[in-house]
Amino acid sequence: MLQPGQQVHFRRESDGRLLKGTIVEQMKTGWIVKGSRTATKITPPVHILQTDDIVTDHVKHRDRAPVLETGHGNSLCVPVTESLRRRDVAAFRLGLTETQVLQAAVMIELRKRALCSLACSNRIRKADFDYDELNSEYVVATLAALRATSSSATDQDIQEFKRHLAGETTDSRIMMQIGRTSRTATIRYLKRRTEYHHQHVDISDYSDRLTA
Repeated sequence: MLQPGQQVHFRRESDGRLLKGTIVEQMKTGWIVKGSRTATKITPPVHILQTDDIVTDHVKHRDRAPVLETGHGNSLCVPVTESLRRRDVAAFRLGLTETQVLQAAVMIELRKRALCSLACSNRIRKADFDYDELNSEYVVATLAALRATSSSATDQDIQEFKRHLAGETTDSRIMMQIGRTSRTATIRYLKRRTEYHHQHVDISDYSDRLTA
């Protein structure tokens, strides 16, 4: 319900963007709204508007909660729009799709070694559902790290990474960063998993142990 003194935004057909104003009073044909001062208009303009021209639920861009990608650590939690931008920049600079990067032999070998080590130390078998979850977390973290590093790396590091993916070199700063970030994010997932199990242990589990 609109009321005098209420702060609103409005847009008429002739307006290119939303404008701010304050409702002065209601008329039979609409509303009298006093606009805001501008750089070219010291005296606030007065408008007669229809109800359909007035917007009351506008949220400022800076106040909108960003949609974040989650699941791979705070350092890699970025707005989805930013993540997609990084993906496009990385693909352009590398000349490769993310699928091509993930399917590179060196990338597959890196993931296998990391997952084997983490699964073994946490008593997870490859046949377990938890192993699939572990693999999923690692891949998601790898993609996020790939986007973050490849979109901001130097041209020299990009060329070094491409040669590394092709098996021409054994070292790559970008690969080291991806491996370290992916492993750290997966370890963080394992810690959350352990904490969850500790908080949701059924008392019957203890009973089973006593009767074993």
